[in-house]
Amino acid sequence: MHNRYNMSFNLFIGANSGVEGAELGGFMNINKGRVGGLQFAGFGNVVIGNQMGIQGAGFMNVISGDAKGIHLSGFMNAIRGNHSGLASAGFMNVVNGNQDAIAGSGFMNVTRGNVSGIRGASFMNVTGQNMYGIEVAGFMNVVRANARGIRVAGYANINGETAEGIQAAGFRNVARDMKGVQVSGFLNIANMVQGLQIGVINIADSVAGLPIGVLSFVRKGGLIQLDMAASDAMLVNVSFKTSVPVFYNILSWGYQPLDDRNIHAQGYGLGSRISFPERSMLSLEVHSSQLIYNNKWTADR
Repeated sequence: MHNRYNMSFNLFIGANSGVEGAELGGFMNINKGRVGGLQFAGFGNVVIGNQMGIQGAGFMNVISGDAKGIHLSGFMNAIRGNHSGLASAGFMNVVNGNQDAIAGSGFMNVTRGNVSGIRGASFMNVTGQNMYGIEVAGFMNVVRANARGIRVAGYANINGETAEGIQAAGFRNVARDMKGVQVSGFLNIANMVQGLQIGVINIADSVAGLPIGVLSFVRKGGLIQLDMAASDAMLVNVSFKTSVPVFYNILSWGYQPLDDRNIHAQGYGLGSRISFPERSMLSLEVHSSQLIYNNKWTADR
């Protein structure tokens, strides 16, 4: 039958032109037109049109038009048009259009258009255009264009254009321009940074803010300096300074040849430069070195 019903009960498979009310199917519900209200099936719901209301399926919900409401499935929610509301799937949520919703999945959320709302996935969130809201993924968040809000990932956040807000990742963050805070367990990369970079290694083309890490590299307006000095303690002492003048990293190496032994020194430090009028400047540095005698650490002597 291909009729439009207010109520539909199907023991196995039901095929209707549409439902405005409630539909229950033991295995699958198939509708050629619009569906509004409640729709539940043991295996799947297929709507060849728009859907509004609540959908629940043991395996999948498939909608060829726009969807508004709540969509629950054991495996997948697939929406060809735009989606607003809530989507929860055991494996994946896929939206071909825009999404304004809360979406959670056991593996991945994929949206080809813009996303506004909250998304969580155990593996990955992928956005084809802009993302506004909160994203949490066990492995990675990928946004092709602009992002605004909070993105948290166990491994990486990748942003193709401007990222505003917070990027927090266990290993690395990448954005063309960053306005806010990048925090990672290892690496932060951005073209223009307006805010903070916090990680073991920070890389930026230019910074209007502060990179904080073991090593930070800023191409424009940053500090890259190599100093060489000699003293009675070390015949040769080389220091490499990098980051920005207000807060920079120092790597050092020293060498002192003696008759019975050679002494090396390896060190790390932090520094800050304060500029004053009339081209005067004050440098404040904290530095620590480890002495090595004949290729042995001093603690081993």
